[in-house]
Amino acid sequence: MRPCIGVSVAEPTRRRAQRRYTEKYLTQKNQYARVRGVRVLLEVDAPAHCSAGWTWGEAAGLGALVLCAAKQPWRSYCIQPPCGQLNPANPSVYAVLGAVYRDLLHALPPGEFFHQGGDEVFLPCWNASSEVTDYLAATGRGRAEADFLSLWAEFHARSLAALDEAAGRADTPVVLWSSHLTRPPHVDGYLDKSRYVIETWTEAGDALPDQLLSRGYRIIMAAKDAWYLDHGWWGRTAYRSWRTVRDRRLPSAKGKAGAVLGGEAALWGELTDATTLDAKLWPRAAALAERLWADPAEPSSAPGVEARFLAHRERLLGLGVRAEAVAPQWCQLRDGECT
Repeated sequence: MRPCIGVSVAEPTRRRAQRRYTEKYLTQKNQYARVRGVRVLLEVDAPAHCSAGWTWGEAAGLGALVLCAAKQPWRSYCIQPPCGQLNPANPSVYAVLGAVYRDLLHALPPGEFFHQGGDEVFLPCWNASSEVTDYLAATGRGRAEADFLSLWAEFHARSLAALDEAAGRADTPVVLWSSHLTRPPHVDGYLDKSRYVIETWTEAGDALPDQLLSRGYRIIMAAKDAWYLDHGWWGRTAYRSWRTVRDRRLPSAKGKAGAVLGGEAALWGELTDATTLDAKLWPRAAALAERLWADPAEPSSAPGVEARFLAHRERLLGLGVRAEAVAPQWCQLRDGECT
């Protein structure tokens, strides 16, 4: 089976009155994609990256569902503002997650992969909560890193149980982003390789993908120094050309058929909206598609590759996709003279 290509895209900004995702809306989106050969994998990122949408818990009598919501100075409570992490000590968190899972699973085919996020947990946030530290003490744990890692793993175990209950089955494949928890030796004791697929957002030279494969985990590759298509517009990130996208290869998985499920281009939504989506995504995502489907041996500098790529960009324009220009039109009309 050929590796899959995935694209994580934050949906373009919708009108304020439409920022509600109903089951009908998600079902229609999924059906629209399916008839076009596209599988939609939903991600409910937790326990980090949760803030304003979870602050209603205390008013509803469920206690604090989220901690550190929009706290300042943000660098003391999260990796990226606005801050917020789910409260792993509150049982109501898992009940609410279960309800969310039930609603979302209705829009997916039975047994479809489900992404539970899991990255960028900021332990100082939990350490700043007396509710969490009291819970650790009550369960025989302290405040060392190992204690917080066990709490992080406990969160995933309980949220997985909530997903299984919502699905009515215990075999839904679950995807997690790579994190401190997925690195050896932590991953071996905390995450069941028969249930979890690890999506590695690592750079070239990072041993994590090979380490996970050697331990029997299935992985998806999301190379942040090649396939993060939002890079180059914020912070210290760098823009990656179509050549960089195309020339990055998946790790070898000799003797482990099916262990590398594929790769993913990520286009995150902080600085992406309806006016910039097409240009940032296309045609570079097409370069990744060739890598993952054909896995060509020749580099992007080989004769004919650029001409083929530029011709595809013209096809995209013909379909109404506002794909960015990647070379002067003079080069597109003179095959091989600009390589």
